[in-house]
This record gives sequence, C-alpha cells and structure tokens, in this order.
Amino acid sequence: MTNKQWFQLHTWAGVFLGTLLFFVCFTGTIASVSHEIEYLTDEKFRALTPRTKVNFQQLAIELSTNYPNSYLQRIQIRPEKYLSGEAQIVTNNLLSFVYFDANTGKILGEGSWGRLSRFLRDIHRKLSLGDTGKFFVTSLSLLLLITLISSFFVYKDWWRHFFKAPPKLKHSTRSTWSSWHKIIGLWSWWFITTIAITGFWYFIDQNLQTADIENYPQKPKIQSSEVNANPMHLLTVLSKAQTAFKGLDISYIRYPNNASKPIEVRGYDGKVFLVVDRANRIYFHPITGEILKVQYANELSLYPRLADTVDLVHFGSFLGLTSKFTWFLFGTFMSFMIASGTYMSWLKVKRKQPSVIKWLGTPGIFAIIICITGIVLTTINVVIPKNEATPFSPQLSTMHSS
Repeated sequence: MTNKQWFQLHTWAGVFLGTLLFFVCFTGTIASVSHEIEYLTDEKFRALTPRTKVNFQQLAIELSTNYPNSYLQRIQIRPEKYLSGEAQIVTNNLLSFVYFDANTGKILGEGSWGRLSRFLRDIHRKLSLGDTGKFFVTSLSLLLLITLISSFFVYKDWWRHFFKAPPKLKHSTRSTWSSWHKIIGLWSWWFITTIAITGFWYFIDQNLQTADIENYPQKPKIQSSEVNANPMHLLTVLSKAQTAFKGLDISYIRYPNNASKPIEVRGYDGKVFLVVDRANRIYFHPITGEILKVQYANELSLYPRLADTVDLVHFGSFLGLTSKFTWFLFGTFMSFMIASGTYMSWLKVKRKQPSVIKWLGTPGIFAIIICITGIVLTTINVVIPKNEATPFSPQLSTMHSS
C-alpha cells in the first residue's frame, strides 16, 4: 500500500464510527476509577480502616438485626482494601445494597442498584443493548487495531519524535492538532495496543458465547432438590468453603435463585497472580452443603486462565491505584486522540463540505444515535428500582442462629 492509502485507511478507521469509538473509550476511562470516585463522593463506600480481614460473623449479626425480613443474594469484597464491602439483599422483591466495613462488619449505609460504577459498567460494556451492544462495543477493537497498525506507516521516522515539543494548540489550525495528535500517540502506543488486544479478546469471547461454544468451565448442575427444604446459612457456607479450599481469601458469596442451582463462593488463594476472584470457585449444594465442584486458578487451561486475567489488564486494576491512575491518564490521552483525529478530519473538509450532517454520513449519524440510545437506556436501567425474585437463601432474621 502507498502512504496515501495507509493514511486514508487510518482516517477511515478513526472517523468511520468516531463518535462511538470516543464514547466507549471515554466511558471506559472513567469506569477504571469509578469506585475511587464513589469513595471520594460518598462515605458509605469507604472502609473505616484498610481491610485486614472480613468479619463475616459480625456482619451476619448486623444484617439479621437491621434487615430481618430480607434475603441475602450476594456478598462481595473488592480487592481494594480501602473500599467497603457490599451485601446485595432482596426485600419484597426489591433489590438493594448494604455497604459494610469488612474489618468490623459494621453497616455503613445502603443504596439502590443505580450507582456510578454500575452506570459506567453497563454503558461501556454493552450500551445497555444486550448482546447487540456487546457486539458493537467489542467490534470497535478492530478499528483500534487498524488505526494502530496504519499509524506506523502514516508517521514516518516516528521513533525520532518522542521528545519533539508540539506547537501551541490553536482551535482552528489543523497542523497544531496534528502535532499534538502525533506526540500523544507516540507515548500512548503501548496503551492503545493493550486496549486493542484485550478488546479484541472480548470480541472473540462474545462471538464464542453467541455461537454457544463452551470456552469456560461450567457450573455444576443439580439434578433434583427438595424445594421446601431450608437453604444453608451464610456462616455454614463460609465454614465449608474454608475447609474445601484451605487458604482461600473469600471475596464473593452468591446464593442461587432456586434450589436447583448451586451456592457459589469465590476468592483469592495468594498463589496465582493476575487473576480475578472468579478464577477460584467452590460450588455447594444449597441444601445439603455437598461440595459439587472446586475450581483452582492454577489448574485452569489456557483460555479460561487468560479470560480471568483480561479484565485486570483492560481496566488496569492489577497494581491498585498505581495502575488505575496510569490507565485513567492514558485513557484520557486515547480519548483525546480519537476526538482530535475526528476534528482534524472535519477541519480538512469543512470548506468544501460545510454541512456537518453530510460530513458525518450514515455511519456517523448511526454512531451518535447509538450513543444517545445507550445513555437513555442506561439511565433508565439504573434509576428505576430493580425488581428481583427472592433468592434461595435463609431469611436474614435467622442469620444470627447460623
């Protein structure tokens, strides 16, 4: 290909769905520090002291005392030790969250399904459009890969310009935007590569799921259960989990929707690094407490092992605040690059084609419609109270007797 053809390909990939590409990149950038934003803006998201342990016994007492008529659906302890834990409960078929200090089990506050981190997760991951939205979002990784590869051919002798100071940025001068676009791109290539490759992984994974191709160990199935029997209490589940998987730092417990599905426990074992807690799992029969399956991260085959690493790399949460803020900074740079590339394209043609609508064309208008639709649907999703069927778990009033 000629230089001109590489440039045309680079421009096409960046502008074709430029609005949507920018939107997904920008929301992902904010999502990478969304829990920290919540931490700063609302004290119920803050642990009283950095977590050293989880006082599940006291938490059980607190929940049974304050929410006796509710049912526990899930408990989650995030890896960031400065964040509060959260218990997801259902009361009269209405879902809500209870936030607590992990060290003491003390309840810090409560909230609904809608929160910043949930809003950003839903809109960035799937635009609140289900599998169709996931396909749109993950397929953008192909555009990122095209812009990345073509940039090496567009920017000649790029390795000589890392420390070249760009001129003062002028709003309507295309050459100044181009200089900033290039220098930021040089320093962001490693990041764009990371996001493009992990995004492409999500694209492949989504297509495997759509094709119903099994690529991750499945939950065990329960053939039959006594639907009128009582489910296991929380402390019993925890005790059995610690026996079944010695040394597991439990971070997640989830009760099923009915007696035909298992109770799931997740956590970290300290022996395998760069994996999320779902890599280590224990499944129990919800009534008998029988261990149905134990999944160890170090025994996973290559694909599921990588699947449990990709999230950490894509969102930069593998080194705590250091990697999170690095990802936030370079995510901002990448958002600037997408926006500046689109703006330069407009500056180039606006004299010949002053109509923004005609310049955007069908793809551009489609991208804007998708973005607006995503914002509206996600806002509705997080604002409207979320109804949820009563989980198959003990009523919290009985928790103290477990």
